[in-house]
Amino acid sequence: MISIENLVKDYGDTRALDGINVEIPRGQVIGLLGPNGAGKSTTLRILTGFIPPSSGSIRVKGLDVTEHPTEVKKMIGYLPESAPLYSEMLVYDYLNYIADIRGIRQKADRIIELSELCGITNVMHRPVRNLSKGYKQRVGLAQALMADPEILVLDEPTSGLDPNQIVEIRSIIREIGKEKTVIFSTHILSEAEAACSRVVIINKGSVAADGSTEMLKNAEEGGRSLELLIEGPSEKDAESFFGAFDDVSLDDIFQNGDGLKAVINCKNDIRKEIYLKLKDTDWILLEMVQKKQSLENIFRVITREGE
Repeated sequence: MISIENLVKDYGDTRALDGINVEIPRGQVIGLLGPNGAGKSTTLRILTGFIPPSSGSIRVKGLDVTEHPTEVKKMIGYLPESAPLYSEMLVYDYLNYIADIRGIRQKADRIIELSELCGITNVMHRPVRNLSKGYKQRVGLAQALMADPEILVLDEPTSGLDPNQIVEIRSIIREIGKEKTVIFSTHILSEAEAACSRVVIINKGSVAADGSTEMLKNAEEGGRSLELLIEGPSEKDAESFFGAFDDVSLDDIFQNGDGLKAVINCKNDIRKEIYLKLKDTDWILLEMVQKKQSLENIFRVITREGE
């Protein structure tokens, strides 16, 4: 449905995108992950026709977004990071205005439908300026969905929301994703894990990883995470101990009431090697648990590569 090929975007001497290639079929909920400045928002702005690429292309159902901008925009609903709302208008009046712009015929029915889907029926006659950030995002979602687009593009939709508001927006995104292709950028990893069927990690303008969250967790590159509780060593001693192993990075280390807690990332299963080496010390291994890599650890490993 969406084909991104060799996408490049330069701002003067700065390269924001450096050959992005992604294929997005119909009906997926995809999270674009990456650190600030990675190129997520730039990709979405090109997709939605707000800025042109320097080279490469994005095609939606075979139509190039730069050659057929009007046709492509009719297929896309877009909510930028700052929702495009008119603060002096009542919520109902604002959505009615958007419906007029979009040429919606049965607009009263559509506004009611969207108010229920986005959970804003109780604020329809309040001024936009009096809404919380969470409700403003819901109104922004409603405007993006007004023309019943096939594709919904959301740029940092939960930015600045409190935990309860995040859960509410996430629930709405999941509901919308049952019928539409949804692409949203975020740097909040739990959002991608909870709402997405697929994750694309962008780092320094390039695709660094692409797949389902489970696939990324099980990938060899993701490796394993070991949590150990050891009685005896100091933090400095433990750092030296784990530093002697190949392909091991120390993610966290601290003293708790029972001993020293260490969290390490490793590409291979080295539990036996750690156990045998600990036997040569006077330390006591109280606990060792192997876990799948979290999406957060995978993200940190991938975005640190090349630094």
